[in-house]
Amino acid sequence: TAGNSQGYVTNGDSSYVCVTCGRVYKTKPGIHNHVKYDCDKDPQFRCPVCPHSTKRKGSLKKHMENVHKLMVPASSSLIIPEVTMSPVPCPTDTPTTRLTDNSSRPNS
Repeated sequence: TAGNSQGYVTNGDSSYVCVTCGRVYKTKPGIHNHVKYDCDKDPQFRCPVCPHSTKRKGSLKKHMENVHKLMVPASSSLIIPEVTMSPVPCPTDTPTTRLTDNSSRPNS
């Protein structure tokens, strides 16, 4: 086994072992992502809709799409609900009042 300062060692069978938790990965990018984002790390991505949190941005994106039915653009932090809008008729017999400042309020 060869060691390095990246948080993992390589085995003779070309696998990579995390020195912190012992998980084994077949690829260098796999172990690199594990050490960088997952192992011994607190979740850093929080769902704005519910208390759920994840360690990876992609996992949060999947959570929001699957659980909350929200579409999250890949290159943006904006969250766009997938909602079909339909017009709502406005009642014509309701009087409207235009407010000119915060002290003017209709009596209801």
